[in-house]
Amino acid sequence: MENPGHFYEGNFFRYFKAVILGSGLVFGDLGILTKKPRSATIVATEDTYFGYLAAVDYQNILMQTEKLKQQKQAKFFQESFLENFSNEKLLKICINFYKRKFRCAEKIFCEGQECKEVFLVKKGVVELFKSIQVKYGTGPQRIQTRCAVLTAREFLGEFDAMRQHQRTRMQQ
Repeated sequence: MENPGHFYEGNFFRYFKAVILGSGLVFGDLGILTKKPRSATIVATEDTYFGYLAAVDYQNILMQTEKLKQQKQAKFFQESFLENFSNEKLLKICINFYKRKFRCAEKIFCEGQECKEVFLVKKGVVELFKSIQVKYGTGPQRIQTRCAVLTAREFLGEFDAMRQHQRTRMQQ
């Protein structure tokens, strides 16, 4: 591959790499749940071994459990902020959101970092800081000032993601 972010066949560009799936992640279930054709192409970038389940077996064994799980997640997102989103869009959001826990005082991201994700606070409190320059004593100094306190059902990083630029704030 000439560019690690793209896939080429010969000299022709074929695919843009959107995400790398790691060990333990599931794919292919969205098409079964929505009864629609595949929405992406999956390409192995190295020798890959995984288990799979035929669609009919997935439907018989796991589909009801997955639907209930997705409905519960969709209800959370809908009640939080996405009242006007279609069920299909909510399902896509649910499938692509991951859970992650941060410890007290652990930095979630820092000002100036590349924006790679958006966070939704499910439980807890986070503080948003901005680095500013002030005149103090013998000359200018940079200090961290608190801009906001965010709690459950509030987003962080969404403006940076929409603008596709580096972090403009640090959160802790």
